[in-house]
Amino acid sequence: MKLLHTADWQIGLKVNQLAYAGEKVREARFKTIERIIELANKEKVDCILVCGDVFDHNAINPKTLSRLLNILKRFSNPIYLLPGNHDPLVYGSIWENPLWSEVENVFLLKEEKPIEYANYILYPAPVKDPYTQKECFHWLKEVNKKKISIGLGHLNLALDDKYQELYLTPNRAKELDFSYLALGHWHSYYQYSEKIAYSGTPETTKFGEENSGQVLLVEIKHPQEPPQITPLKVGEISWLKMEKELFSAEDIASLKQALQKLMPEKTILELTLKGNLSPTNWQSLENLINLAREEFLEIKIREEDLFFLEEAELVDSIASALGKELLNFLKQEKKEESITSAEYKEALKLIFSLGR
Repeated sequence: MKLLHTADWQIGLKVNQLAYAGEKVREARFKTIERIIELANKEKVDCILVCGDVFDHNAINPKTLSRLLNILKRFSNPIYLLPGNHDPLVYGSIWENPLWSEVENVFLLKEEKPIEYANYILYPAPVKDPYTQKECFHWLKEVNKKKISIGLGHLNLALDDKYQELYLTPNRAKELDFSYLALGHWHSYYQYSEKIAYSGTPETTKFGEENSGQVLLVEIKHPQEPPQITPLKVGEISWLKMEKELFSAEDIASLKQALQKLMPEKTILELTLKGNLSPTNWQSLENLINLAREEFLEIKIREEDLFFLEEAELVDSIASALGKELLNFLKQEKKEESITSAEYKEALKLIFSLGR
């Protein structure tokens, strides 16, 4: 059999860390799900497994759910959805919405019991209590080794015994010995063994999810043979971190070239800048950043460790007596710790721009 393994769609994602791009990030998730369905049809898979956190929370409005269901209808074979820690199976959850009954190919995995379909058996571990300290699959004694056995979990694989909630130990996973154990919860693709893998989120949700934006194409030829696992890229938006040291006009030109190599309309960038710049070079940097803000989906600038050169050079660049008087005032305020270093730096930039 052949299947697509995915997880952590996080529909309705709350992106409080972004100032402007939140709605575009939420919209991108639907486009990515459309690509997943297109891929499933192209590869002619037997089913799609979504291993938890289909939704970012349970307060999903009917319009959003209806839109999702209309996309899922484009695949004729079964799609299995597992509740996760963000959308647990609790009273009043999204899983109780009557709209689910309108779609014949979507199956909600609400119970801890085997589900047999065609030549495979699913063993789901739906999340009912996100804080449970019971080991996932605690209810399962053994699996049927005569058919392809597939475990579905939204959990932490307790590699170093640090997890006490939503966990499964490697020893227990080895003991159960599924033909394939499809996992969600970790947002980066990670293959623990030849039979156990996290798909990661198909659409990145934040910085640091280095190996996200993928689904897994899994082919299982025999219940006891290792599956063939192939990661396939489906994500749209890149969340990138970049760090640059700036000391000269050449460094700023190098930064410009680095930014031009990216796809700004599909990139959320956190740019950390360090170094020392003259007032003139700082103005060039400001112009570059203003242009980048218009082109990138969103750009966050961290410049706590980027400083002006010696104030003496700044004084020489300020023609007006008022500007120099303001500079002396600021230096005194900083000395007395009446203003922060960040406020001092912003004020210096303002004085320089007024003096030009």
